[in-house]
Amino acid sequence: MVAGSLEDLVMSMSTELLGVDAADLAATIHVALERLARAVDADRAYVLKTNVEGRSAGEAFEEWWAPGIEQRNTPIPALPMEAQRFWFRTLRSGEVVHAEDVEALEALCPEAAEALRNDGVRSILFHPLMAKEQTVGFIGFERRRESRGWDPTTVSRLRTVGELIVGSVERCHADVERAAFTRDLADRNAELERSNRELQQFASIVSHDLTQPLVVVEGFVHELRAIAAEHPTKGEQAETYAGAAERATRRMRGLIDDVLAVAKAGAPVGKPEPVDLGAVVQDVLADLEAAITDAGAVLSVGPLPVVEGNPTQLRQLFQNLLANAVKFRSADRTPEIAVSAAEAGWGWVVSVTDNGPGIAPDERENVFEMFTRSTSEAPGLGIGLAVCAKVVANHHGEIWIDGNDGGGCTVCVRLPARQPAA
Repeated sequence: MVAGSLEDLVMSMSTELLGVDAADLAATIHVALERLARAVDADRAYVLKTNVEGRSAGEAFEEWWAPGIEQRNTPIPALPMEAQRFWFRTLRSGEVVHAEDVEALEALCPEAAEALRNDGVRSILFHPLMAKEQTVGFIGFERRRESRGWDPTTVSRLRTVGELIVGSVERCHADVERAAFTRDLADRNAELERSNRELQQFASIVSHDLTQPLVVVEGFVHELRAIAAEHPTKGEQAETYAGAAERATRRMRGLIDDVLAVAKAGAPVGKPEPVDLGAVVQDVLADLEAAITDAGAVLSVGPLPVVEGNPTQLRQLFQNLLANAVKFRSADRTPEIAVSAAEAGWGWVVSVTDNGPGIAPDERENVFEMFTRSTSEAPGLGIGLAVCAKVVANHHGEIWIDGNDGGGCTVCVRLPARQPAA
């Protein structure tokens, strides 16, 4: 091909490479190599884009072979050590290796010349590609059917295409990273907006509910003082007022505990560690012993696995699940609660089953949202299952509710045996 035609081809390729999308990059580079190799009568063409330091594995590699040519090539790591050192020195220095006959490389590195001959190479043009005085890749052309060289103008044009390819790879990588960053930023903004809405709603409810118990406490304490001053003998009435004050303060303590529960559930898992769920459940049952006895509940706990996670958050998870199973019970039958586990591919599904009033199918997703209760008569702020959902999400798991044929419901928690790498 004459110089003018090659120049026209390079100009055409520059337009294609500058506008190529990341999804079409590899195919576009392959076609560009084929067109160039055919234009300069090469039997093999290849290009590699490395990282900016030029020391890591390639970020993009493409090659083309002419039809009928035996595709025999020795990778650099499989070359004799002296040959490897020769090619690495060439890359670092940015020197062009242009040998019309590979025999000319004998004086520079006999091992490299011998390896090329064994692969069937007769002529080679190897051009390191530089950016900001660092090697960022290379482009190469080989002749295997017969020996031939390439004139300086052709060498320059081929180097230009190599630089265009490297630039396209860097631009496409930047586009992909920018798109990923944009998606991540949008996700984070959406999560932040949702979190802020929940926080505002939570602050509004808690502010109101904390104020009311304080008003009650202040009122009854005032009455107690008046009764004690005016009627020292009315101890029974004073005790009634004191009890009301204590109940109000207990409610306030419960609200504060809920605030802390939400804060803990939203914290990152941190460095995961092995957590014995069997031991966690036994500890939770010990804490709930008084409530279990008061409810007359019958519990059964099967073998539970060891999973990776945050011990505090996983305890929080089962504390809420078991407390709910004990608290939300049917008045006409003895509460029966079962905890079991089954292997599920990449982890375990742990189930907490009860025979309580159950949750309607159309409410089974909503109850995992903040401040949502299955019925208006249900006690509390509707925080427990939302805390569970946060803990499970932190552990890359899933949580859902199934119904039971005999009444009640089953809360299922799928947890991976091992937490994914950060």
